Amino acid sequence: MEYSLSRREREKMQRKSEIIEVAEKLFIKYGYEGTSMDDISKEAQFTKPTLYQYFLNKEDLFFAVVLKFAKQYISNTKESIEGKRNALEKIYHSNLQFFKFFKENPEIFQMFDYTPPSKSAKEASPNYLELLKLQDESFKMYTEIIEEGKKDGSMSPDLDAKKAAHAGVLTTISFMNTISKSNDSYFETYGFDKDDFILYGLKMIAEALAQKNG
Repeated sequence: MEYSLSRREREKMQRKSEIIEVAEKLFIKYGYEGTSMDDISKEAQFTKPTLYQYFLNKEDLFFAVVLKFAKQYISNTKESIEGKRNALEKIYHSNLQFFKFFKENPEIFQMFDYTPPSKSAKEASPNYLELLKLQDESFKMYTEIIEEGKKDGSMSPDLDAKKAAHAGVLTTISFMNTISKSNDSYFETYGFDKDDFILYGLKMIAEALAQKNG
């Protein structure tokens, strides 16, 4: 029997979603440090006590925004790799999905790289803890793809799948973070088309896992 939400539950979910959307807009416009819970309360037209019914603190609300997009990215990635010819293609298309996310959400991408200064508040945040679980799920997904690649022959059988998954993901993130901080003049100086350069780099990262012939 399918469970349906009560009207009260739907209203709570809608209210929470509205708060996250307002917080997202303000964090993008003013940054984390430049946005207060008072600002979010005023813009969302909810009292501060209402905000604290849904979020432990500003850090928790910040991570709720990041979590929203992280879930979207993971879902889109899983969809993008369905039916691909082999595991190596899956890795490359997952990298393409990362590029697409970067192109469509540049401000949110910057938020992924930001950590609020209060370590204790961060570690107490339910949304941060959920984000860590999602990160573990992502690493597990890549590890399983690499194990698949070792079996289908598209990746080197000598790979340590877990280490390769973590190294590949971290390399991709570092590469894209560097790109996001690079001025367009860098690409103009060296005569690179920015998008073409990114796609070339992402392909190189994926092909580092490939089975080498001969």
